[in-house]
Amino acid sequence: MTAGGLPCRVVEHLAPLKNEKFIGNLAGAAQALLEDWVPTAEAAIAEGRAVLEAAGMEIGPSLMPEGLSLGQIDGKGRPGGSTRQSRLSGRSLETPFLNGELVELARRVGLRAPVNEQLVALARAYEAEPGA
Repeated sequence: MTAGGLPCRVVEHLAPLKNEKFIGNLAGAAQALLEDWVPTAEAAIAEGRAVLEAAGMEIGPSLMPEGLSLGQIDGKGRPGGSTRQSRLSGRSLETPFLNGELVELARRVGLRAPVNEQLVALARAYEAEPGA
């Protein structure tokens, strides 16, 4: 991949990086559904990290740039992450699956994940709206 100009690195254990990617994806619902989304996204990520740690799951180094923002690609603004793109194109949201999985994991380890619970509820309410 590096020969083709794509930055990459070889890792011995992929699960910690997958767990970190999962945690980062928890922010998508806030970005898609809320005007002032950054504080809620940060809270969802922190909650996700705490739940995975309580479950004894190894978490890799952060894959997120410092601070949450929407950067540009080729000088053009991004419409947002995959959840926001799904919302803008009228497709169903991945929130009940991603954030909902964290809520279920929290329950299994005797915790609650109220921020992610609220994001799942918001996503379900949004999808229940006519024309959503």
